[in-house]
Order: sequence, then C-alpha cells, then structure tokens
Amino acid sequence: MRDYLIKRTIEALGVILAIAAITFFVLNIVPGDPVRVMLGEMADEATVQQVRHSMGLDRPVLEQFFGWLGNMLRGDLGTSYTQRKPVITLMGNALKYTARLAGWAYLFALALGLFMGVMAAVYHGKLLDRLLMTLAVAGISAPAFWVAVILQIVFALNLKWFPLAGVKKAGAFFLPTIALGVRYAASIARVTRTSMLEVLSDIFTGSILIETIFAIPGIGSMLLTAINQRDLPLIEGGVMYIALICVVVYLIVDILYAVVDPRIRLGGEVSE
Repeated sequence: MRDYLIKRTIEALGVILAIAAITFFVLNIVPGDPVRVMLGEMADEATVQQVRHSMGLDRPVLEQFFGWLGNMLRGDLGTSYTQRKPVITLMGNALKYTARLAGWAYLFALALGLFMGVMAAVYHGKLLDRLLMTLAVAGISAPAFWVAVILQIVFALNLKWFPLAGVKKAGAFFLPTIALGVRYAASIARVTRTSMLEVLSDIFTGSILIETIFAIPGIGSMLLTAINQRDLPLIEGGVMYIALICVVVYLIVDILYAVVDPRIRLGGEVSE
C-alpha cells in the first residue's frame, strides 16, 4: 500500500508540474502585451518599458518561470495586474460562489436524475420510460448556454419570478442551478452511479459559461475576465488553483479505491 501511495503521489506532482509549465509557457507565447493592456494604448514606450522592468517581465522566460514556480511552491500565486490583490485571495473569494453553484447543481442533478432513472426502470418499455429517456437525450444534447438564455427569457424577463443575473437577490442561484444541472441530471438518469465522480468534475469545470451568463463572480467568470485583460498572474494562479483541487480530489479517490479493492494497487495480481 505504501508503494502505491508513493507512486500515485509522485504521479500527481508530475501532473501539477506539467500543468504549471504548459500554462506558463503557452501564456507567454500568446500575442498581446499585458503591460500595454494595463496602461492603455496612450502610454509612451519609456513608461511601458519601466513598468515591464519593475514587474520582471523583461527577464528571460526560463528565469521568470522558475521564479514563479518557486513562489507558487511557497503558496504565493502572485498579484493580479488589474485588481492589485493577491491571486490566492481573489481565488478564495470566487471559489465560494463557484462551489455554491456547483453544489446546488449537483444536488439538483442527482435528485432529478435518480428520480427519472428509477421511474424509467419501474415503467421499463412503457410510454413513461420512452418519454423520460427522450427528455434525457434532449437534456444531454442541449447546450448549457442555450438552456440558460431560455430560462432567463421565460422566468426572469417575462414572468419576472427570478433575478436575471447577479448573486445578491433572493433566488439568484435558482436559474443558474437548473441551467448547469439539467444535462447532468439527464446523464445520471442514463448511466450508473460509477459515473458520479466524472459528473461532479464536469459540473465544477462547466460552470464558466453559466457564471458569465448570470454574472456570478465565481472562478470561471473571473478567469474569463482575466484572459480578456491579459492578467497573467490571475490566469496562471487560477489555473493552478483549479488544477491543484482536481489533482488532490482524484488522488484521494484513487487511494480510497485502492483501500476498497486491493487489485487496483496490486495491478491486477490478485486476480491472477
């Protein structure tokens, strides 16, 4: 068991390091100058160069990378160019909205999906079964942004039952929860419970569009804004923040699977 834990931990660290390298170097070859974006097009070249030097952006790329990596290992994800706040603080503030949306969407998907699946099984081959499975296929096929827009038009603009966007008004998370959870409810209705982890991961990473459409200040919408503003520390820190959460969760799940089923950590030797 110890060897398995060491192996999985080393693999997890390798994944995090690979994500860090890919994220950093891809962002550094993407066209666009973050200093120009921050200062505006009217800034003179001398000012641009001075700011670039003060931010360390004129150093060799490899030196920048190892400096950033060293800071990240110490828990310092940098400071946002545009918001002038530590990235770790911004990510923590945004995470509570993303986690809240993902949590409600998962519970909604689980309840609706299990109900549909049980009803379809009880009335297997009958009209209700065919109807529920047709709805499940439609739910899986419907893009989340389309569902979100339709919900906004019907229930926010026309009926005025729920707020159009934002998080401060009562019921603000109701429409986003449905928009994000519908397709996963449909998936749960059609698959076994072994897919629950995959569904939960998809919900968490699939919240970007929903957060943007409903103006929820979560991680997804914050990263999208950071990309548009070329806020490199916020993008890099945000990606690593999410990657670390996902890698740790999957590592814990792998360890729990190995505890439950020894064949996993023994590589199938038990069955042989």
